[in-house]
Amino acid sequence: LKTVAYIDLLFAKAEFALEFDMCKPEISTDTTDYKAIFNPEVKQSLEKSGRRYQCIDIVFGHFPTLITGINMGGKTLMLKTLAISQLLFQYGFYVPATEANIAIVDDVMYSFTDEQDQVQGLSSFASEMKRIDEIISTIDTNPRVLVLIDELARTTNPKEGAAIVSAMLDILQEREVSSFITTHYDIETSCRRLRVKGLKDEVMAGNNLNITYIQKAIDYNLIDDVSQGTPNEAIRIAEMLGINKRLIERAKSLI
Repeated sequence: LKTVAYIDLLFAKAEFALEFDMCKPEISTDTTDYKAIFNPEVKQSLEKSGRRYQCIDIVFGHFPTLITGINMGGKTLMLKTLAISQLLFQYGFYVPATEANIAIVDDVMYSFTDEQDQVQGLSSFASEMKRIDEIISTIDTNPRVLVLIDELARTTNPKEGAAIVSAMLDILQEREVSSFITTHYDIETSCRRLRVKGLKDEVMAGNNLNITYIQKAIDYNLIDDVSQGTPNEAIRIAEMLGINKRLIERAKSLI
């Protein structure tokens, strides 16, 4: 019976890999390197509706990476995709990429903005801080963890929020943890920074203000960012969404 169950599992793994066009990952002893990584569910959904999905290349090692970029730039999806891929790899599945060299970790820990401890009646900030405390306690004992944190401290004031992000980056760097934090805060840090490339030049210069055009207008590639700042494309995105013109013009005048 166990043999039949094992064979059934192998067939299920094979069907899963073929359905989503996944690749056989190689085991890395150092850095993790993905070529054209993608989120299987989202990619399939977009392609069924005739829309495109842009795959991304990403390389990381035992250090924190800060990711900035425009709203709707795919930062949260990227973190979730990294979590999915790492877990698939650890359980012996093929992974969603064209090529992959992946380092083994002892745990995958994450904090996403769509999580909230409603059962215990905690606010978003309190729930998030509890999760961050758990992450720190874990990496203090064992830093061989993949840590993924989406928009850390986004529900508090920008000054304190930026300080919390900077402090967490310092801790992750000290412990040499493979980790990512996304943010919209202006953070001065010595750690590696990546930025979603964002709106294409022809869009920034043109008048293609159409909600159906936005996905085609964004380049989701991650590029090295040495600016120590955050992108200023939010108003342009709001304009493309057809938001009230008075609000848009007033906001532009205040920058």
